[in-house]
Amino acid sequence: MRGSRRGTSPGSATSALRHGTAFLPGGLLRRADGGAGLRFRRPGSTAICPGGRLCKPRYFAGQLASISWRRRRAPAGWRQKGPPWQGGAGEEGPMRAVFGIAMAWLLWSGLARAEFPDRPVRMLYGFAPGGSGDIAARLLAEAVSPRFGQPVVVENRTGANGLVAAEAAAKSAPDGHTVLFCTTGNMTIVTELPGLRLPVNPAKELIGLAMMARTTFGLVVSPDSPWHGVNDILAAARQAPGQIGYASPGIGSVQHLSTELLKQKTGTDMVHVPYRGSQPALLDLVSGRIGFTITNLGDTIGQIRQGSLRLIGLGDPLAQTFFPDVPLIARDVPGFETYAWFGLCAPRGLPESVIGRWEAAVRQAVEEPRVREKFMENGLVPRFADSAALNALMEENRATFRGVIQAADIRAQ
Repeated sequence: MRGSRRGTSPGSATSALRHGTAFLPGGLLRRADGGAGLRFRRPGSTAICPGGRLCKPRYFAGQLASISWRRRRAPAGWRQKGPPWQGGAGEEGPMRAVFGIAMAWLLWSGLARAEFPDRPVRMLYGFAPGGSGDIAARLLAEAVSPRFGQPVVVENRTGANGLVAAEAAAKSAPDGHTVLFCTTGNMTIVTELPGLRLPVNPAKELIGLAMMARTTFGLVVSPDSPWHGVNDILAAARQAPGQIGYASPGIGSVQHLSTELLKQKTGTDMVHVPYRGSQPALLDLVSGRIGFTITNLGDTIGQIRQGSLRLIGLGDPLAQTFFPDVPLIARDVPGFETYAWFGLCAPRGLPESVIGRWEAAVRQAVEEPRVREKFMENGLVPRFADSAALNALMEENRATFRGVIQAADIRAQ
């Protein structure tokens, strides 16, 4: 065989060193005197690398072959052919390293640009199952999952008025695979309430993706209450300042601040009685142990329709979708309006393309007749807003609640 000597094999390391041959991609041996090369049958065969040591080629990025060797000058008699990515070494070793890094970056960036979503999506909700927010989250997850081609799983992360879930969302990777089912309270009130230790600052660490529903509010009393209108309550409060009590599910809740806004607009003095959640407050209201509450109609619409609570005023015009015969509170208190919303939020730094995917998915979900029907059954008004509109609304809400909190000197306890 050409290039062989007695006692040596053309494919052996000894033969290669004696004849001054170098390994090239595909198993090619090139002689230093310019002679014809010999191609191995198997490209993965052992090769001769600079310095005389044995190594094997590595194949990546299609069929580009790279040999890993140390940076050192090739032995005398070696002739290195071609650019670094075709077997060159010696003084060109640094160029090979640069080329390898560039190829690795191209491969990594190609994976990084994988289209969203490429795995299951988590939707974090900061409150217990069963309420109107939990129902809305699960309806939305079910509706957007087919559009993404991936399961969307709702996880209830309760605690700290929704901030446990908000913190988990803020600390997740900004790639759209973890989102927060956010509410008015945990995105706009907690940031303005003095004395509250925040594990996360939603105003700085989260952004709004899209809104899907408005939650309407109304003023309710027990069926046996002597009050049949908002003016009746205001008249009783003026006759006995500091004697009328109202309930809320906790300090700093939308219900609490809505009633404080009513007090400020009417100049009345009524006593706040905070409870640990809506249900204990409503139980005392039904039994007549507390005077009234301004509450989320999504959590009380069934009791109102059954007659165990009496609705005497609505917080905003959208609430008349459900109760067209009930007057607005603004009829007796000009300028009064209260409502809340449900939306999706995500960590800052989310790519615009991913924000666009979420906006489109939520818009399409809200337009589904089945989703709209289920929302309405639970006292929610389907209402879409894109990322820019939701973020503007959150800033507006923060300014409103900040004014109410400062005027009433409210602090977290």
